[in-house]
Amino acid sequence: MAPELGGQPDLLDIVGVNFYPHNQWVYRGATIPFGHHAYRAFRDMLLEIHARYGRPLLVAETGAEASARAAWMHYVCGEVRAAQHAGAAILGICQYPILDYPGWDNGRRCEVGLLSMPDNDGRRTVCTALSEEIARQRLLMDPLPTPARAMAHAR
Repeated sequence: MAPELGGQPDLLDIVGVNFYPHNQWVYRGATIPFGHHAYRAFRDMLLEIHARYGRPLLVAETGAEASARAAWMHYVCGEVRAAQHAGAAILGICQYPILDYPGWDNGRRCEVGLLSMPDNDGRRTVCTALSEEIARQRLLMDPLPTPARAMAHAR
C-alpha cells in the first residue's frame, strides 16, 4: 500500500481495475494480442489483485472497438464470474466509454460505446450487439455483492 507515499490500509476501500484488449505487452516490445499463448487470463489478474490488496474490486473501465465490442464484453464478464467463483469480491463492471467519440489525436470515429456519436439531428443509435450482450450477461451474473458484504468478504 506504499506507506512511503502516504498509503495505508484504512484509506483503501475498493480497487478499480481498467482492462482493455491491448493492455498486455512485452516490456519495451509489442502488444500481446488477445488469443496469443502468452496472453494472461483476466481472471488470474483479478485474483492476484484481490489477494494483494484484500479489498473488493471494480472493473472501472473496459471495452473494445467496433465489431469486437460484444465479444469483448462476453469475455470480460465470463472472466469476472470465474474470479468471483474463485473467491474474488468484484462489485461491478463499467463499460467505458459508453459513447462513441472522435479520436483524441486524429479525429477518427472511435466506435467503442453503447451509443453512437450523434447524427446531424443530435440523435444517437444503440449498438445492438453490445446492448444484447450486456442484457445476456446481466442474466448470467450472480447478484453482485453489496459493498458491505464485499468488504466483509474481502477481509
